[in-house]
Amino acid sequence: MKKFSYKILCIICLVTSTSCESIRRFVIEVQEPAAVTFPLSVRNVLVVNNTVPQDTQYGIEQKLDDKAIEKTAIDLDSTVWVVIRSLSKAFAGSDFFDEVFFYNDTIRTDDRWLTIHPLPEKLLNDFYDLEQYDAILSIDRLAFTVKENIKSSVRGVGDIEPLASVNIRTEAVLNFSIYLYGDKEAYKMFSISEKDSLLVSSILPDDSLLVFKSLPEHLIGHIASTLGKRIAAYFIPSWESEERVIYSNHRARMKEARKYADIQNWAEAEIIWTNEYKSEKKNEEKGKLAINIALANEMQDDMETALSWAEKAAWHFEETGKAGNDWLLLAKDYVFTLNERIKNNKLLDLQWGVN
Repeated sequence: MKKFSYKILCIICLVTSTSCESIRRFVIEVQEPAAVTFPLSVRNVLVVNNTVPQDTQYGIEQKLDDKAIEKTAIDLDSTVWVVIRSLSKAFAGSDFFDEVFFYNDTIRTDDRWLTIHPLPEKLLNDFYDLEQYDAILSIDRLAFTVKENIKSSVRGVGDIEPLASVNIRTEAVLNFSIYLYGDKEAYKMFSISEKDSLLVSSILPDDSLLVFKSLPEHLIGHIASTLGKRIAAYFIPSWESEERVIYSNHRARMKEARKYADIQNWAEAEIIWTNEYKSEKKNEEKGKLAINIALANEMQDDMETALSWAEKAAWHFEETGKAGNDWLLLAKDYVFTLNERIKNNKLLDLQWGVN
């Protein structure tokens, strides 16, 4: 089932500088909306393999001491299934969708692996007839390039046997699309790429399958797994770390407010900071207190009030007339951050189905 606690912010780290005036920096987790916003009706997703396995004569370049060798039979047929398993695992672990399925068979029977074929309407209908799917995610094409060069004559100081320097560079390009129930054409189409490399030195074994087959396949599998997670990130809200600050000083009431903040009692901390703000005369101090009040409201998910206080803070720092005021820069950055959070929360409400 979908979870609706996305507005909860968790403190995960505290760093304190102690003096008569102190700034406490800490990290919070903020949820970011997914790149794609589905209709609320999308609760069950089917993942299908709409690719044709890559021709192993394409994109594979292997050399021994800079001389081309006969190509090793690197397995590329199973890579798309690594992508799908990784994607399905990420979907299932997110609780964003109710159910995630994958069709455990290939769809296409042709050999034109570079060509992208949209899912035909009849096939879409057949899939929807199988179960109550609201959307179908189709992996349409996966292409790899592998460039590998083995230097067999590298010898280290005191080495009895020569070492093989293995240099592998791999890149993958993946195309995928999403179909919504009842639509004949794809709702969205995407293309993503991923690179990785491996540079190691080891004794060159008699069996060259290790360096010309096992190592490239290991690297390819790692990239395929990463691609699956990246696809999932298009559709699932994610958590990002952001830094916040709390201002304090030697006053008893300020120390009391900081203790409330330490135990995440933001309502009590806000009351104290607001009273201190009202009695304070200096613009710089009022600005610092306004930053605290903005933070207290953000942590209570009152973003509009938080933004208003952050804007007040920026105004107070501007009134000091100090050029290059670090607090002014911090306040302006906080205003921008809160504006972004307000926009993102509207998208998150849509994606989670919260009114």
